[in-house]
Amino acid sequence: MISMPETPLLSPSEEPKVAGMPDPHPTDLSGSSSSLDMTEGALLRQMIDQAPDMIFVKDQDSRFVLVNSAVLDVTGHTDAASLIGRTDFDVGEPGFAERTRALEQQIMASGEAVLNLEEPVVTTGGVQTTLSTSRVPLRNGEGEIVGLIGVARDITEWKAAEEQLRHLTQYDLLTGLPNRALMKDRLAQNLIQAEIHRSKLMVVALNVDQFKRVNDSLGYEKANGLLIMIAERLSGLLHPADTVARIGGDEFVLLLGEHPGSDMPILEALAKLRTLIAEPFLCAGQPLHMTGSMGIAEFPDDGTDAETLLRNADAAMYRAKQSGRDTFRFYAAEMNSAVVEKLSLQEDMRAGLSRGEFQLLYQPQVDLASGRIFGVEALLRWHHPTRGLIAPTVFIPIAEESGMIADLGEWVLRQACRQNRAWQEAGLPNVTVAVNVSPRQIREKDFLAKIGSALESSGLDSRWLELEITEGVIIEDIERAIATLSEIKAMGVQLSIDDFGTGYSSLSVLKRLPLSRLKIDRSFVSNLEHDGSDRAIATAVISLGRELQLKVIAEGVETEEQMRILKENRCDEMQGYYFSRPVDAPAIAALLAQETRPA
Repeated sequence: MISMPETPLLSPSEEPKVAGMPDPHPTDLSGSSSSLDMTEGALLRQMIDQAPDMIFVKDQDSRFVLVNSAVLDVTGHTDAASLIGRTDFDVGEPGFAERTRALEQQIMASGEAVLNLEEPVVTTGGVQTTLSTSRVPLRNGEGEIVGLIGVARDITEWKAAEEQLRHLTQYDLLTGLPNRALMKDRLAQNLIQAEIHRSKLMVVALNVDQFKRVNDSLGYEKANGLLIMIAERLSGLLHPADTVARIGGDEFVLLLGEHPGSDMPILEALAKLRTLIAEPFLCAGQPLHMTGSMGIAEFPDDGTDAETLLRNADAAMYRAKQSGRDTFRFYAAEMNSAVVEKLSLQEDMRAGLSRGEFQLLYQPQVDLASGRIFGVEALLRWHHPTRGLIAPTVFIPIAEESGMIADLGEWVLRQACRQNRAWQEAGLPNVTVAVNVSPRQIREKDFLAKIGSALESSGLDSRWLELEITEGVIIEDIERAIATLSEIKAMGVQLSIDDFGTGYSSLSVLKRLPLSRLKIDRSFVSNLEHDGSDRAIATAVISLGRELQLKVIAEGVETEEQMRILKENRCDEMQGYYFSRPVDAPAIAALLAQETRPA
């Protein structure tokens, strides 16, 4: 029950004018089987008392003058009246009370509200909770500040869910090691420190030799147990400030720095690492002998940025494998003869776009409940006149690096819009066409104009276009990304996050984005039947999508068992070879035509 002080905060003529707060004159509530007569003030108090959020009013000395029942759960009081006239110092932990009073005095002195402040609170029962609290100055009829109004919501469960997803997306669930995303973030931080202190930093790419043989002969469960033991050995060897991450099935990356006072130089650590892996592992009651191939790239000699160092360490690791395995190799410049190849491809790409060497294929996206096609994803292919079909994984990174992605991306956008409109004009069922958009395109000043132009010139309604972005777009510049994506959404274009779960965008950012769907990355789908970690991540993404009222689509679905697991976990949509490979436009037209025929 709400309690009010005997002496009101304001005189009747100075009652606060708060949006939505009526004057306390009698009101007749009728229209049902009974009629109730009560003052609007009494009705308002009753409504506030039944609100699930904590609502309170304080005077200029931060003393409670009004609280609702929800406040009692945190303070441990059973009677609201016992709180009136008291402060947080009387009912809460001293540190929290001191911070709260300072904040409230600042709010009342400045007249500026503080909204959605996350506050850790320990209840009188000793339970750690997190509140999201908004405090707004309370003014009288003359505009003078006479206190403040506060509304607090318990977001403890929401924060726990955010932390769980953060852990799922930054750590490998099998070994507990950092995954690729977290490793790259730590590497970027380590590079800053190494540059400041002019110290060495080594990136080591480690691959377990012949792991597939173990996997095939002993099975997933025992092979996973072996990976856990390897992870434990690697972690036990390293300095606390170093990092070991699992970035793939049998692939690890180590970040080794120079540490004052350490009695183990980096080269000695590498030698010990090789010996450590070679020591027998007890697997299924029998000793198992393993070896590892390692490639090392050193800052700053072999690269000054994360991508270069990782690429060069990987190149050195493959050289170690070519040298007979069970060894390590340092990166050498000649390993990157691919640089010349890359420049050649870059020039060919420019010419190929004008010569019509690029083609769009389309992969159907299917509603898991109805089995019907609701959309297609446009996928770019390059038919080189002398090299044949070049994979997107080869030419897209080169296009990004060279800036060619702007021209390629615009061509894809226009072509996809034209083709979708052509299907519609042929009388086929309406579908959404999804187009992948790179971070570089999003940063272009005229990107919105290009979207508008592609829609206008094709005649395609904007609701039948979807743009797929990656988490990298968001992480690079959160506020700018939100503003740009909001403008795109205002045009009527749908938005989705591609490869969700491979980055580490927080839930607080995610819920601010104007999205239509999340796409579960194929890396979490490919081993759904066998890998509990992948299944846990996929399930978490599906649950998150439902919480945020977003559709969830899984890509890379190749088996009936994968589809069954996704359906059981209430995934909305899928795409993958199980339904159809990427096909050309006439083949999509044929698939859509089949759906119009009576069963």
